[in-house]
Formats: sequence, C-alpha cells, structure tokens
Amino acid sequence: MLRAADLICIGIPLTLLGCLPTDRASFLGRQLLSRLGPRLAKSRVIRRNLNLAFPEKPPQEIDVLVSRIWGNAGAVFAEYAHLKTICDREADERLEVTVHGEIETFRNPAKPVRISRRFSSIG
Repeated sequence: MLRAADLICIGIPLTLLGCLPTDRASFLGRQLLSRLGPRLAKSRVIRRNLNLAFPEKPPQEIDVLVSRIWGNAGAVFAEYAHLKTICDREADERLEVTVHGEIETFRNPAKPVRISRRFSSIG
C-alpha cells in the first residue's frame, strides 16, 4: 500500500515530471537536486566519503562534487518517469550497448547473461 509520504515524495513528482519532455525533466531534476541535495543530512556522509577518497581536494572542490552527485541523482530520478519512452522509442539515441569480449549467451541462450547499467557520470 502506498503511504502518503511515498505519494508526496515520489508519486506526485514523477507524475509531474512525466508531463515534461524527457530532456527537460532530466534537466529540472538535475537542477533541483543539485541545489537542494547538498543541504540534506545525507550530504554529510557523501562529503565525508569524498574527503576520505580525495584527501588532497580542497573543500570547495568537494562541495562541487557533492552538488554534482545530487544533480546526477535528480536527473536519474526524473528520467524514471520517462523510462518506457526511453526504452521503447528513444533507445537508439539514448542507450549505448558495449560488449566486452565473448558473451556465452549468444552461443548458448540457456545460459543467463548479466546486464548492468550506468546512468551517467559525475564529471
């Protein structure tokens, strides 16, 4: 059962983002979360992890990375409203399939294949 908080935080925004074109929704999600995300408590964990991973980076660069991480999460969230469109009608222009080496499933369809996806990069 959908809780009221889920509806407010996820359902309504996804419905509204679904009314926009894919690129505009992605842009809006990126802009919104890149500004709001760094103010959330979760950003302390992100900032701490980035400081551990990149001790040589000054705080200003860490702040930029935190903002980009949140912006990327916002774009991915916004694109979920358009996932069917992206997969069905925009796959050729938006999805890139890269095969590294021989894939057993092509020779033997009875063997399962693992598929992973990377939505985008921070930089």
